[in-house]
Amino acid sequence: MIDPVLKSKWAIRTPGDLRRACSSTPRKYLINDLIPQQSVGIVVGDSGLGKSPLLYQAAMCIAAGLPFLDHAVRQTSVLYLDFENGLGEVDEIMSGLARPLGLVDAPDDLLLWNVNDCSPKWGQPGHGLEELISDIRPGLAILDPLNACYQDIEEKNSQAVRILQRFRKYWFLQTRGPRALINACDLRLGVDKPGSSAVNAEVALVLRGFRRVRGEIPTTYLARVDDDGDPLGYRRITGAGLLFNPDQQAVFAKLPDCFRFKNAQLAYGKGAQATTDFLNKCINVGILRRADRGYEKVTL
Repeated sequence: MIDPVLKSKWAIRTPGDLRRACSSTPRKYLINDLIPQQSVGIVVGDSGLGKSPLLYQAAMCIAAGLPFLDHAVRQTSVLYLDFENGLGEVDEIMSGLARPLGLVDAPDDLLLWNVNDCSPKWGQPGHGLEELISDIRPGLAILDPLNACYQDIEEKNSQAVRILQRFRKYWFLQTRGPRALINACDLRLGVDKPGSSAVNAEVALVLRGFRRVRGEIPTTYLARVDDDGDPLGYRRITGAGLLFNPDQQAVFAKLPDCFRFKNAQLAYGKGAQATTDFLNKCINVGILRRADRGYEKVTL
């Protein structure tokens, strides 16, 4: 049995202590099932994919208390530190995003810092990133991109770990990094263009990730919200739309909430193997599951 004094001094917990602490303070999310509170996360993807508009959309949704890609959020202040986009580009992104989100304008709880408009004292002692976040104390801080402020973070794993340990005091979401940077994060989200398995002009981005302890974040397909050809933001593709096949979508819509294989084959009008492939496809995209006496649709 550990000495109680030493236990307190070093903040040691027994399994029972840990369980009681977790039950008294359940895990909370900024974006439900995506971004936990008090966590460090990373979003990775090639340049030019549209990560900044996606992150600005997340920031606006959290600041306004609106769902992000159908995920509930906890409304709080968001500090967005932009080292890449110009002031005009940021204003254009936010103005475009406000409309599909049903906002007249971006919320005042979205706090914007831009390297093109920063204080002349920026970078001097007492006027750096950590002091800024410490003073403002936002519910979420987004640094875009990470290596613009810490140029050597991608060079050495040890340096990446040291910086991330300091970041844990400020709980923020970042973009880019090396293996140690990725592995040291609580949340990892990857953004990419759709592969050949998702051949559909509607799909603009594919989002997939991993949460520490809780495991993989399933693939999410995103469609771009446009206005006369100009991209405004993103929406989540759900339901039968994930089949990326109008004929199969129509068949799925005809099927009742619970059905048997013969009902599906009759509705699909094809052979047993083709019907099996169709049903497995529905299961793989998460809109159908096997039941005791056949199949049942999944309510999303």
